[in-house]
Amino acid sequence: MRQKFQILPEEQPLIEAAIKLGDWLGKQKSVTKQQKQIIKDLQYALSNLPDSAPGVSGSYGFSVCDKAVSTWNGEMPVPTGKFQEWCVYYSSGNNNDESIREYCVLEIFSIYSPYPEQHFDDLAGVSKELGLYRATTESKGGICSEDHEVILDWIESVSDPEQFLVEGVDFKIEILD
Repeated sequence: MRQKFQILPEEQPLIEAAIKLGDWLGKQKSVTKQQKQIIKDLQYALSNLPDSAPGVSGSYGFSVCDKAVSTWNGEMPVPTGKFQEWCVYYSSGNNNDESIREYCVLEIFSIYSPYPEQHFDDLAGVSKELGLYRATTESKGGICSEDHEVILDWIESVSDPEQFLVEGVDFKIEILD
């Protein structure tokens, strides 16, 4: 029997945005046939939530990093800039795996790292990190950020990744099985 995720109504827009991000990534010239299949498999799993999709695992997303940061050689002074990442991760066991309930995990997250490093207090009102964690086990997981603006920022950021294709920024597509 397939396990079920507990997906809250307010999380549905994140899932829909994650599926649309996969559409955009799949259209990029640098994405291989194998990577396109990973995207399709993950989109299938996302589209069928709250049911789990046995045998599906992988991640997709993208990151951007200011060139001053990505090319920094460690010498002082530390460059000013930022690294950001948006990612969708899904993992489950396979059809014959009796412990599948331990393996079904969905994560939708972002990372925001300004340089030089700043103290958390200095980032008040600036942090754009999001973490949605769901598993089919008894632990319910949840959205790490209760800030609705952070959720909207994630959705807006992945709805138009091309906004980050600007001079002075390294843009990297990341698709893993």
